[in-house]
Amino acid sequence: MTKPNRILMLVGTLYGALGVIMAAMAGHAMPGSTLGPGSQFLLIHGVALVALGAALETALVAEKPGRIGAFLLLGGTALFSGDMAMRAFFQIPLFPMAAPLGGFAMIGGWLLSGFAILAAPRRGPDA
Repeated sequence: MTKPNRILMLVGTLYGALGVIMAAMAGHAMPGSTLGPGSQFLLIHGVALVALGAALETALVAEKPGRIGAFLLLGGTALFSGDMAMRAFFQIPLFPMAAPLGGFAMIGGWLLSGFAILAAPRRGPDA
């Protein structure tokens, strides 16, 4: 497995773990806080990053749009969930417009990932 794909998948698993931690805190220690949405985005995008890393490793998606899509998902999730955590713990944003910027990055990441699927090299009998 290539190092970039391994790192991408590792970050995905870390996002998953952080998502569970934030969900537990949102449910028990800080109900009604912004940790809930932050945890959901970490969990969903953590799984997406692991899947995208595996798809890149096995050439099921086109390399360049797949990598850019992964970077946007990774960075966008960090911005959005980081902003939610900062608001919950410190009552301040990560920086102005961090959550919307992260959201736009995630949307772009999903769209590029979809394009990477469509642009993947055709293989097999049904190519």
